Amino acid sequence: MGFTEAKVQRLCADCQMDFDDIRTWYDGYSFSRIGHVYSPNSVMNALQEGEILNYWTQTEAFESLKEYIGMDYDGLKDAIIDMLGGNPASIKISTFRTI
Repeated sequence: MGFTEAKVQRLCADCQMDFDDIRTWYDGYSFSRIGHVYSPNSVMNALQEGEILNYWTQTEAFESLKEYIGMDYDGLKDAIIDMLGGNPASIKISTFRTI
């Protein structure tokens, strides 16, 4: 699912990368019992390459998401743009279904 914050702090220390920079870019989710969870793909690529970039665009999940963004069902494209800009987005999960 993802790396915990403690795991990412240890990895950053081992690779001599600034944890605050990693946190700013790759802090994906926060759960009440676990805390912050980070994208393993992005964190590992950043640590291996020594550079912080948008590695998530190189994943299979992004390729699938890109198709749905292009279809723009029920304002999905605008909602994603809003979220990327740091704004919240409302999602009606009761009406969601896969195609």
